Amino acid sequence: VRSRLEREGVAVACIKGRKPEQPNQDTFFFADTPRFRIACIADGHGEFGHWASHWAVRAALRILLVELAGAEALPEDEAVVRIYDTVHSAIVHQSGRDGYNLSLSGTTFTVALIDRVASQVQLSWCGDSRCVLGRQGPRGPETVISTNDHKPQDPDERRRIIGSGGEVVRVY
Repeated sequence: VRSRLEREGVAVACIKGRKPEQPNQDTFFFADTPRFRIACIADGHGEFGHWASHWAVRAALRILLVELAGAEALPEDEAVVRIYDTVHSAIVHQSGRDGYNLSLSGTTFTVALIDRVASQVQLSWCGDSRCVLGRQGPRGPETVISTNDHKPQDPDERRRIIGSGGEVVRVY
């Protein structure tokens, strides 16, 4: 898989966490339509993070392919929010069916949509899965743009969470 992705100019870094009792909780996919390339990664956390990341990318692939079928442009911001909300709802629903308690588990989620016709890229993310858009520069690879992690330790993110009715607590 890596060699095919490299031929397409795509790189993936996947590093298993330090907890030996936990499986690798990273899940990703790449998909192409005639107009769009879709790249998605989910990085689970908590006891059932591997389950959450697995179901997030399964739901996202289906939803994104339906959303982009016949589309003439990248989705508007409202559609992206709806897609993320639908993926979240699908995970919650499936966890109830499968008997997984996700109260202390979940997943980050990052999507890159590439419109090959319009030569545009759209990045969306929640959590701290980093997406870096790069290009080959005169002295090697260079970063064009990188997403900012959503972490509650960041004062702006903490204010956003609390302002939205959430709370930030340390769980041991």
